[in-house]
Amino acid sequence: MATRRNRDRREEILAAARRLFMERGYAQTSVSDIVRAVGIAQGTFYLYFTSKRDLVLALVQQLHDHLARDCFGEEIAAEGSWGERLRRAVGAALHVMEAEADILSLLHLGLALEVETIDELASSVRDRTIAGWTALLEEGVAAGALHVSDPPMMAGLIVAMLEFAAHECFIHRKTELAPRYAAAIDRVLQGMVRSEATAQPLQAHGFVAGLPTGDRS
Repeated sequence: MATRRNRDRREEILAAARRLFMERGYAQTSVSDIVRAVGIAQGTFYLYFTSKRDLVLALVQQLHDHLARDCFGEEIAAEGSWGERLRRAVGAALHVMEAEADILSLLHLGLALEVETIDELASSVRDRTIAGWTALLEEGVAAGALHVSDPPMMAGLIVAMLEFAAHECFIHRKTELAPRYAAAIDRVLQGMVRSEATAQPLQAHGFVAGLPTGDRS
């Protein structure tokens, strides 16, 4: 019971900090602001986090866990061609990046974090995401379904494409471009798939309808 209560309290602190970072910015948000929003004593904060930076590290870990679960979990490995598996992974990545756009802003824009800290955090997420894509591509190569001569290199290129799309669509709020970025990335990935493992054209796939279009009405 105590463990669950501690976990819930930690999540409350993270949620409050995340909201305040979005409203005020990282530099303008103090630990005092966070504990006031949660309704706890300042000393309680330090039972869970050593500093505000430590809290940001936890938020970045949430981002990575979300990407790992949704992009490389059981749903991605569900039935279907390898072309469809790659498409599901790309779709999941874009949806996660939309949901975690505020954390991406911390990484991409800095919000007054030290430059070294930004680079460290961004590289951590990027390296682990590249590792996930590398494993997925290597599995496809081993199954004889993908033409990829250098899976780690291709994984890095995929992550770079996804990061650029997320930056444009969800940080700069050009959400209407998301389906076009998804289609462009999909064309690149389908080119790696052996003919018998390709997916149907993206226009006929329900994923496009699930992407943000900029219409919030």
